[in-house]
Amino acid sequence: MTDPRVAKLAWGAGYPAARTPLDAPLSRRVAAVISEATGVEAYRLPSLGGSVPMYLFTDGGRTPVVGVPIVNHDNNQHGINENLRLQNLWDGIDSFALLMARLGAEW
Repeated sequence: MTDPRVAKLAWGAGYPAARTPLDAPLSRRVAAVISEATGVEAYRLPSLGGSVPMYLFTDGGRTPVVGVPIVNHDNNQHGINENLRLQNLWDGIDSFALLMARLGAEW
């Protein structure tokens, strides 16, 4: 510990992970609507790269949750130069509007 390049990490309790299966009806429907909104096949990833307390909704199987990020791949989240391309914002507005319109009656 005398070397200044050594760091000691102290981990906290955190919170539980949550996941909605990619083949669940909601997951498939959200992917279809996003594909419809964008005109390209939706990317489906089983996990996010950050922490989001989705367990508050999914705990005990109560409610499925599907995250739909609209950020650009190089947005530097939480950095001093965090950014969002304006086209991503406009596309995100269109995508979420279509999600609300298409999923409202179903879900």
